[in-house]
Amino acid sequence: MGRKKSILFFISLFFIVLVLIIAVLLYGNFIKEREYGNTEGNLSNNLSHITRNENFSYVALKTGIYRGKGISDLEKISEGKYAYMNCIDGWLYALEFEKNQIVKMKPDETSEIVLYQATGLCGGPWVINDKIYFEDVDKDAYFRMKTDGSGLKEIKPKWGGYEQWIYTSVRNRDYEYSLETEYDMTESQHSADAVYAMGWLENETKPNGKLYRFEYDSEAGYLLEEGVFQFNIVNDKIYYLVSGENKAELCVMCMKLDGSEKEEIAKITAEKPVKAAGLGVGGNLMYLSVSLEPTGFEHVWFLVDIETGEYIQVMEDDTFVSPEY
Repeated sequence: MGRKKSILFFISLFFIVLVLIIAVLLYGNFIKEREYGNTEGNLSNNLSHITRNENFSYVALKTGIYRGKGISDLEKISEGKYAYMNCIDGWLYALEFEKNQIVKMKPDETSEIVLYQATGLCGGPWVINDKIYFEDVDKDAYFRMKTDGSGLKEIKPKWGGYEQWIYTSVRNRDYEYSLETEYDMTESQHSADAVYAMGWLENETKPNGKLYRFEYDSEAGYLLEEGVFQFNIVNDKIYYLVSGENKAELCVMCMKLDGSEKEEIAKITAEKPVKAAGLGVGGNLMYLSVSLEPTGFEHVWFLVDIETGEYIQVMEDDTFVSPEY
């Protein structure tokens, strides 16, 4: 009898230890799923041209990738035309969109490793931990692979057709879909158990956007700001763009998540009235894409230092032009 009890005890102990090991592994994977190569705000704004690691900001301009801690010390580290930048675990991942290649490289080296060769357009990469997600537009499909390029597998979106499902962990998308009739959820962002979304009245168009904060399951949103072109949430702050005293002025603003402590970072004067504007944030740098009236097809680009408010215009050949004060 005593021997049977001992056997049962060891069997029970084995299963308890096994359950604990599985729980630890699952918990570790869940925690790791929070490590992204870029931010939700940059993704939803289609400005994943900029990202950061612990030490530097990285931005893909017209002729290559630049690295620096601020505007004054930017240096080019790679030639080429890149988008969808990711920085994670000491590697940069990006799309070289003239070659239709998903590549990775070390920031201190000029050589790059081709991970995927497409025949046409790609969306992504988006990197989470040791996995790369991307869309092959010609194949009309999403794929996942490891960061070394192995294990390629077609996957299905968890919701909708938006790329954002890959890059975010949100607990209540059904609630957000109920807002879609009035609000632009393609530009929604999340922080502190709330969703932030842009809304327009029926007779209004951009840049008359109204920025709202919805606590999950709340019946009504809280209006944070009006006349917003676009916004970006980073480190519990909301960065956003609004018009200045005239349409040729673009104000770069920030505020807390509850809409308090609003402050102006920089005021940029364009040559023509601003029709639309978007912003990406990576560390201490902000990358702005601005389209001008009347058509909106004429674009200008700016880099802004968030701490100092200094800004420069980025020309087509990546020369930098300082404003005339």
